[in-house]
Amino acid sequence: MSNRLKVGYGRVSSVKQTEGLSPENQKSRLEAYGCDVILKDVESGRKSSRQGYQKIIAMVRKGEVAEVVAIRLDRCGRSLIVAYKFYQLLEVNQVKLTLLDMPGD
Repeated sequence: MSNRLKVGYGRVSSVKQTEGLSPENQKSRLEAYGCDVILKDVESGRKSSRQGYQKIIAMVRKGEVAEVVAIRLDRCGRSLIVAYKFYQLLEVNQVKLTLLDMPGD
């Protein structure tokens, strides 16, 4: 399964977001980590209808993804339910989740 991708995901609520989570900062860190594809959204993490987020879900379901990389879990979803459902999807499809600012698997 070496043809599966390492997909980076960045999300901000607004383009002006700071605290090290600017779109540029996230993109740079995901590139440095070696992501094959980087998807991003500028939208509330409470919404699961985000375009980049939905693309990752579709790719995971098709078996195209080996690993999803984000800076922190809240970049994937601000709601505990959204984040948990995302994690379950990854687990069922044997996709590793790497959070750069949260060490551990």
